Amino acid sequence: MKSTQFNPKQHLDKHRFAVLHGSQTALIEHVKEKLQEHFSAQGYRKRIFDATSIHDIYELTTETKNNSLFPDPKWFILNYAGQKLPKETENLLCNLPEQLNHDQFAILIVHHADKPAPKSKWFKQLCSQQLSIDCNPLYGRDLQQWLQALLSQWKAQLSSSQIKQLLQTSQHSLSDLVRIVRQIGLAYPQQVISESTFQSLLHSFATEPSFTLLNQALTGNLKSKKLQLGTHSQEELHKLYWQTAKTVRSCRRVKELSQNLPLNQAYSQVKIPPWQQKNLTPAILRHSLISLYAIQTFLATGDSLIKGQITGNLPQFIEQSLLYLSGDQECPLPF
Repeated sequence: MKSTQFNPKQHLDKHRFAVLHGSQTALIEHVKEKLQEHFSAQGYRKRIFDATSIHDIYELTTETKNNSLFPDPKWFILNYAGQKLPKETENLLCNLPEQLNHDQFAILIVHHADKPAPKSKWFKQLCSQQLSIDCNPLYGRDLQQWLQALLSQWKAQLSSSQIKQLLQTSQHSLSDLVRIVRQIGLAYPQQVISESTFQSLLHSFATEPSFTLLNQALTGNLKSKKLQLGTHSQEELHKLYWQTAKTVRSCRRVKELSQNLPLNQAYSQVKIPPWQQKNLTPAILRHSLISLYAIQTFLATGDSLIKGQITGNLPQFIEQSLLYLSGDQECPLPF
């Protein structure tokens, strides 16, 4: 089922195990919040395990066999980072749903941003036999429904035209939508905000310090001496990385379309809002299509760096990416 359809009270009566999978972190976190609220209200304790660790899986299996006379309801989160699992671990995961007691619930979280979903037999088996919650990108009516629910959750009131602008400004990034709606809801709960106030909020979002660096890189005004990312928090670094990667993908797509279309039509097809076009245009004109492909390929390794799958210095990695984008340094071709 799609994440927007998930209702804990309705669906957890029939299932003790769920697979939460997809590329959208905001949707995964939204479902986790629903589960947290549901289980906390019923007095469940939460335990977190690493699905790739045979030690953690054995520990979890032991927990399911602990038939105490005194009820101790628990819900378990198993995080899967994408590594290939040993056969023994696969078997334990597939057998886990049958071992859960009536007062236990387990959820396997498979986050596969910027890469395809696992094709392993164990993953397909769990998705087909257990509750499967799809957290991949939302479009059309699904996106509108999710945004309306988000606005209701944060008691934020926006007009239809403001919602349209909000979607354009965020480029349909669910994480960005959550941040903007949360900010509006906290500052103006259950209030209709004026157009000038709304535009001011959108502008402040687009000119955050980390995004200022990205805009400087896009316009070619970024030099190495301006970068001090070592002082940024992990959250700020992750935000800047994802925004940079998304922006480079947009630049490459617009560049591809502009080979056969006027630039304004290419922007329209990729749904780039006017306020952002003036920043993207210098980068699109400055870089060749192969250059943008090289930068996008370089950025793709950042996902593994953030997840700890490879070693490296994240601030230096992002700095290097921004310098490539600004044209201050030339990104080597990936072949």
